[in-house]
Amino acid sequence: MAVDKNTLVAVHYILSDLLRIPINKKLFVRRIGQVAAAATCHENELILAIILLLRALQSNAHITEKNIYYQYFVAITLANSYLYDAQLSLSQWAQSCWVTVEPSKIFGAQLLFLSDVDWDLCVSEADYMEIALCIDLLCEVYA
Repeated sequence: MAVDKNTLVAVHYILSDLLRIPINKKLFVRRIGQVAAAATCHENELILAIILLLRALQSNAHITEKNIYYQYFVAITLANSYLYDAQLSLSQWAQSCWVTVEPSKIFGAQLLFLSDVDWDLCVSEADYMEIALCIDLLCEVYA
């Protein structure tokens, strides 16, 4: 099942709270929703992307309210590649982005992001379940 709007709203609230960055909810839901729909993302990719984004932030990655959408997009592309062994090509990802972007730019951003997370995409079951539970609880609230 593809990601629904309530899940995207829950992800927005989690990222806003954990990153302590004011993120425009309407813009976030529209942009990430567009990516999730075009790439047929599932909740597990969004959860892994949240964990990777937090890991990047812990290693001093520069994540701001202006680049959060693109940083989360890059995290989703990496989560998708990790979970499904590169299900989509970089050009397919480029087409799903809300702005015109060259596939090589996505690749470069992926390399920088991987460097920020020390090339470690593995997450513990406990970390995954913690975020999944938060999403479920928030979805119940906003359903």
